[in-house]
Amino acid sequence: MRRRLGRGRSKDPRIELRTAGRALLIYRQEKFDQQAQDFADGLAEDTENTLVVLDLPADSPPDCWNSVADLLERRGGDGSLRLVFGWRSGGTEAAVAQLLADRLAREVIAPDGPVVPAAGGVLFVPDSHGTGWLRFGPGRAARWDSQRFPKPGWEFTVPREPRPCGRAGVAEPLPGGVWVRDTYGGPRIEEHRRRLVNHLPCRHDSLTVVLGRPGAPALPFDDVARFCDMILPGMRASTRFVPYGPADVPGGGSLGQALADLLDEPVVCCTGLPTSGRTAADPCDLYAMGEDGSFGWRPFAREVRYEPARDPSGAEPPVTVLDHRPPAEGLAQIAAGVYALASDAVVEVVQSGLWVRPPAEPAGASTVRAAPARPGHVVIRYDSGSEQTADRMRWLAEEVLAGLDPATREVGQVMAGHLQAAMTGHSRADRHSKKPGNGTSGVSATVAAVPPAPPAPGRTRQAPRDQ
Repeated sequence: MRRRLGRGRSKDPRIELRTAGRALLIYRQEKFDQQAQDFADGLAEDTENTLVVLDLPADSPPDCWNSVADLLERRGGDGSLRLVFGWRSGGTEAAVAQLLADRLAREVIAPDGPVVPAAGGVLFVPDSHGTGWLRFGPGRAARWDSQRFPKPGWEFTVPREPRPCGRAGVAEPLPGGVWVRDTYGGPRIEEHRRRLVNHLPCRHDSLTVVLGRPGAPALPFDDVARFCDMILPGMRASTRFVPYGPADVPGGGSLGQALADLLDEPVVCCTGLPTSGRTAADPCDLYAMGEDGSFGWRPFAREVRYEPARDPSGAEPPVTVLDHRPPAEGLAQIAAGVYALASDAVVEVVQSGLWVRPPAEPAGASTVRAAPARPGHVVIRYDSGSEQTADRMRWLAEEVLAGLDPATREVGQVMAGHLQAAMTGHSRADRHSKKPGNGTSGVSATVAAVPPAPPAPGRTRQAPRDQ
């Protein structure tokens, strides 16, 4: 339900003010626009300034802006204002912002040029549109404030315009972070740019670095390394890398491991493309990407951390799942990423998918957890280290797979997860004809009947569409 805190009326009876979401909307009474209301409703929260959307003609006479000042003055408050203009022409924004700053004796933040609406209610000023958001003060010249609203904590460490990095790469600023990509262009470059603007959420305390693009040549690892040199050391711990397209990793290993070794510090990678809708109220999610750039399924492990390889023996360092989605609705989490499945079994989120095992951790657990995701597949592993429980674990794994949402189930594979049997895979069609029991009547049936996580109210759980 939209909040309605009442309306204010200016000396000019044609101009009114109403609350819209987290913003104030000022408009002409006879030209109220529901689209303007919806736009204002969907903007992100400004925790430091009063957000004001001006849905007024760009060529309004000076008396109109004086009436706007009167409205805001009567509403009260002495904090700074952020103006969002409902037109896309340049030349008048700065004059209006300075007039209001002088009249109200308050700081006013306004964009220098048209803003680009982005995921999560973010407003972005690309370098091709202007210099960014400017801060106007009473009786003093404007100064630069940011390129994004809300202003993220990492903005000072990224370029404001596309910057070369390496022999074939470029670091392009996005509303939600930075895109390190090739410079070859091509017919689909704008499609991918639009997707990253429309869907990539902007995290306040975490820089998101998108690497490569689907269908393009593999991004040279040296280009990625050059960009990493631009990131201030204090920001690296909160950086999230998103492998969006192919990358040329030395030795053909994991991109995350190669970055951790390069930087000699832990590195966090997303397992797909983080997404959000166009308004602040839209939920965030993450989708695996197909080779053609299409949205796929929703991985269970969403963020994984790689440690630098420092063991003289050459042993692989552990890979830790930092963020995940539950395997199914209604399962109780009993440890980090581990959920109770039955009295004799748990299901654990690992980077390759899910692992069904006994509650006591089996031998070879680190090998299962270190197994990388298989391109195009979600693996439901089961512990096969014990002859007494292998059939039971496999059957439970099949039941878990059967209860997943259709998109995930379509790419699911049940595989043995024990150290000596990890190479033996079983597809969905290769089911046991028998279904062993262990005295937990009804538990396995409950697992099979667990529905996929429901969509948010009024929304379907489907891959987002590019706009």
